Amino acid sequence: TGEFDTFYLEGAVRRLAGTLKELGSDAEVLVVPDRNHRDLLTKDLRHKIMRTMSQMYLAAHGGGEKVSGRPTVRRRVGIRQSSVPARAR
Repeated sequence: TGEFDTFYLEGAVRRLAGTLKELGSDAEVLVVPDRNHRDLLTKDLRHKIMRTMSQMYLAAHGGGEKVSGRPTVRRRVGIRQSSVPARAR
């Protein structure tokens, strides 16, 4: 969430982060400075989230070998490969 969240979620997110830490979770909970609920997702943050999700998916389900931190086989997570047009693969 953003530090200036207009949906008043900052407190709940900080509590969640504390609880996860107490439980020994390795989850990363971010409160982004100078951002609110509306302008939170910057291009860089979206890319970081997608990279992390892709790495976790590949670790759990296998995939191409990594070169420079990126999978050699790029798949859209959550979409059956056959439903993705050939030009998008």
